[in-house]
Amino acid sequence: MSTRPSYAAFAQEIRRDGFKDAVLLGMGGSSLGPEVMAATYGRKSGWPRLRILDSTVPAQIRALEAELDPGKTLFIVSSKSGSTTEPNVLKDYFFKRVADTVGVARAGRHFIAVTDPGSSLQQLAEERGFRRIFYGVASIGGRYSVLSPFGLLPAAIAGIDVAQLMRSARLMMRSCGPDVPPAENPAVELGIALGAAALQGRDKVTLLTSPGLASFGAWVEQLFAESTGKNGKGLVPIDGEPLGRPEVYGDDRVFIALTLDGEADAWIASVGKVAPMVRNIANEAGLFHLVPIPYLSSAAFNAGNRS
Repeated sequence: MSTRPSYAAFAQEIRRDGFKDAVLLGMGGSSLGPEVMAATYGRKSGWPRLRILDSTVPAQIRALEAELDPGKTLFIVSSKSGSTTEPNVLKDYFFKRVADTVGVARAGRHFIAVTDPGSSLQQLAEERGFRRIFYGVASIGGRYSVLSPFGLLPAAIAGIDVAQLMRSARLMMRSCGPDVPPAENPAVELGIALGAAALQGRDKVTLLTSPGLASFGAWVEQLFAESTGKNGKGLVPIDGEPLGRPEVYGDDRVFIALTLDGEADAWIASVGKVAPMVRNIANEAGLFHLVPIPYLSSAAFNAGNRS
């Protein structure tokens, strides 16, 4: 079973072999986290460009395929169960394209699998001679899997410093640990703000992000909606909505603003009156200011609820 220290070595192997692109074939939790990292960190010079394909829409597949050289592309087939229809369909489609270019005998060297042990994808990868199989941890749900091989392996292949990423994640984990007092614990503070807001009818969580985190909202949408939407209760995430004036919002809104270090001032300046609007909307109910969160070098959250 592959371990974390092997990610960097494997990424160097892929780099030496001249791959120009790495395409992750996955859906939901297997693709959203890596997509955020690819968009946030951007392309690293000298490393494969990490692309995410989580759609079976023919036009999107053709558009991506037109930009790829099958002979210099690595495909990352990502599925915890191994039986998810969409990545399996995409895998078969691109395996044929690669085989047509480099030959069936060598096509498997252009594919790796990330899956849980014993899955049908593991069996198929072995049969087709995939370059490598990386195993997930069965107890980790897909939407929480970004700090497992499902997220760390694509990050390493794209040239992202996985060791630094893990140090940052551990710092955040310790900051949110059970031994940290609630007043100093960003996870508890955010949870209290959202929970109190929801109990008073503010269950529409509106996400505002600076440009470097523009892709973050789609991932958070899944985390919020899938994780809290149980038993007829939950929070409704809203991402990508143009920010309106305070008077257009009802009493069902709560706002979270997330910025990268160094982007906050420029972001506020670029959107003009966004900051006053957010403050006004939040201050009508009382403003929660959450302490800086270091994961992915992020800065601060703001959330409001009615007191």
